[in-house]
Amino acid sequence: MAQVLFEEIPQEIRYWFGSEDTVEFLIDLNEKLHITGESVRILPHLLYRLESKDIDPLHFIEQVAYWLQIPTEQAVSIALEIKDKLLNPIREDLNKF
Repeated sequence: MAQVLFEEIPQEIRYWFGSEDTVEFLIDLNEKLHITGESVRILPHLLYRLESKDIDPLHFIEQVAYWLQIPTEQAVSIALEIKDKLLNPIREDLNKF
């Protein structure tokens, strides 16, 4: 899967991932998971990598587990919450892209 340039990402997707709702969700998720310090950047970075096609969606859970150094089961739970709150609302746009 080849990474695309930021400018190549459709505007609707860029706006969604940069929206206040998305940022608040990620802040709340980091707090809920007790992620602090430099680690608060991990989930937003992984989402950007997913958005820019740098991570295959099939490897997202694996990347979450690796970078947060958590069990796969916990990464699955995080990924499902991200899918429900962030990816499903823009599923059509993501599929077109």
